[in-house]
Amino acid sequence: MAVQSFTAYSIGRPLLESLEKKPFTGYVAGIYKHSCNIIGDDGRMITLALPSIGNGPFSILIEVQTPLASITPKMRVFT
Repeated sequence: MAVQSFTAYSIGRPLLESLEKKPFTGYVAGIYKHSCNIIGDDGRMITLALPSIGNGPFSILIEVQTPLASITPKMRVFT
């Protein structure tokens, strides 16, 4: 399986601080038209979203035309 990476346009400060303290591993829990939810193995949650969703404390905004097309449910995620 190919690795898909995204560049963050914006990241919520609480999430950034959490990721600086501890790396993240988890899986895709839900995929929507403009976002997806990722659940960490340790219970943390991240929302990967397009700018139209807006900033959130535990969100990463990405600026890609079809970013979610390559994401599938249960896909493993890591930082």
